[in-house]
Amino acid sequence: MTRQARWAAVLVLLTGVVGLIACSSSPPSTTPTPDAAADTLAAAFRLPDGQRSCLAEAFHADPDAARALDPTIASTEAELGRLGDVEQRCITPDTLAASVSTSAAEGIGTLSGDQQECLRLAVLRLSPSDQRLLLYGLSSPAVQQGDSPAIADLGRVTNSLLTGCAVSVGSGATAVTPTSR
Repeated sequence: MTRQARWAAVLVLLTGVVGLIACSSSPPSTTPTPDAAADTLAAAFRLPDGQRSCLAEAFHADPDAARALDPTIASTEAELGRLGDVEQRCITPDTLAASVSTSAAEGIGTLSGDQQECLRLAVLRLSPSDQRLLLYGLSSPAVQQGDSPAIADLGRVTNSLLTGCAVSVGSGATAVTPTSR
């Protein structure tokens, strides 16, 4: 085999290998790593370190639970459920209630101290399943963007909270979910 023939053969082999790699690789995942998912939720819900650590451990034990935090996919009910399980295991009802009432006060701007306290107590009185719905509903991009059947249930729960505390969301209100600081 001549030197040119060997180089041609090597080039053909390299082209084939590169082609196989390109065809077999999938696009990079945008699902957050377990630590990134824990950091995202810790910032979103203003979590103390212990609850952030709990989330990191839970996401390391079940990395697929973070799929519902991926902004590029429409989460399935099962994925939302897994995220909700992790969140509910690690985020206390008191923390959730404080986060929701503080975020509402920031977003609405005209919320009185009594209304803010009413919201905090109302979140604490929610059933565990409605608290779980609030957790994943306020953190999953798919739910926030309306790309999930859970949006109707989230609307029911949030409307009930606002109505029960006589909170009116006027045209000057800015939607602030616990994902904002």
